[in-house]
Amino acid sequence: MELRVHGVADRPDAKRLARVHARLNGVFCDLFELLREVDTEEAVAANAMTDAVSWLHFDLGIAPSTARAWVRTAHRLVDLASHCRGVSVRSGVVG
Repeated sequence: MELRVHGVADRPDAKRLARVHARLNGVFCDLFELLREVDTEEAVAANAMTDAVSWLHFDLGIAPSTARAWVRTAHRLVDLASHCRGVSVRSGVVG
């Protein structure tokens, strides 16, 4: 897939930055998918945690506000995907 970099064709590092950004999007997609999996009552009980937000905060040192935002985003991306066609969050490409 060709990365589209709008308005920065004259910058030599633009495509490199776009590729790194696309990789980051993929990593965040993986994170959000995993958070959806572990933010269930069954997973919480199996992993002896109170909830995914607490796990992110206490085990990984993520700020509580960031942990809440990540878990909220993980669940909302499912709703967003059902409403959007042609949007690839993983690649960072809208088209």
